[in-house]
Amino acid sequence: MRKIEALVLFLSIFVWLLFGSCASGDSPQDSDISFSLPFECHMEEPYCLADSFKAGLNVVLVGKSGICSARTGQAFTYDHHVEEFEATRVVGTEKCPVVKDETPFREYRIAVVGADPQAVRPVSIKDDKSPVPKELELEARKLAAPNMAEPQSLSGRVPVSLSDAQPKVLRTENVTLLIFELQADKEPWEPGPTVALTDAGVFLLDGACTYGEPTFFSVNDKLYLTYDATVSCCGCGDRHFFVYDLSSGTPKMVYRNSKFAD
Repeated sequence: MRKIEALVLFLSIFVWLLFGSCASGDSPQDSDISFSLPFECHMEEPYCLADSFKAGLNVVLVGKSGICSARTGQAFTYDHHVEEFEATRVVGTEKCPVVKDETPFREYRIAVVGADPQAVRPVSIKDDKSPVPKELELEARKLAAPNMAEPQSLSGRVPVSLSDAQPKVLRTENVTLLIFELQADKEPWEPGPTVALTDAGVFLLDGACTYGEPTFFSVNDKLYLTYDATVSCCGCGDRHFFVYDLSSGTPKMVYRNSKFAD
């Protein structure tokens, strides 16, 4: 009897640990995915990833107009003009449109590696023109203002501050983004810091100057945001690419790539 009781106790603990760990952490699908920056590498394959992966993994390229499914190919060393870094070819993109543009990140903003293509979708921005409540905009502005530490322009140091103009507003699902404008010598200058408004509060995201339009997407019904911004200066090549997990309401950075920073 004691052996049977011990066996039952052991099985009970095993089941509790198994299901308890799944309940408290990310789902197996989430733990298996990675993010990477896709770029036009102009080699045998039109697209590459700015990270190293083993061959044969699912790759879902995410753009504003939709997604494109592919696979990881061979990893290699990419000779960037600033410094070399490890990259991975993307194979099977014959049906993915290649954008002939001087900006190599325009069509596909992010790659989700290891995900089921059916679990990934772009999330459109709502056409909502309603104003942001003044108290929330003021709180967001207070967060963004200290982020400015006299960034440099091409001509040297300039007096830079947040503009009094209304910030650019992007809305989707339960998240609102405010992108504040900067002014230099009291003249309009660059798009500035980005602040996220969620049900959990008001959060300043990384980056001094935000460029392009941020892109929302979901994986396994979890909401993500990707965008690019300069970090230590504005109007320069210090460009970083970010992915935030917004599913909990509190933004959590899950990917950052600075390999194309000049």
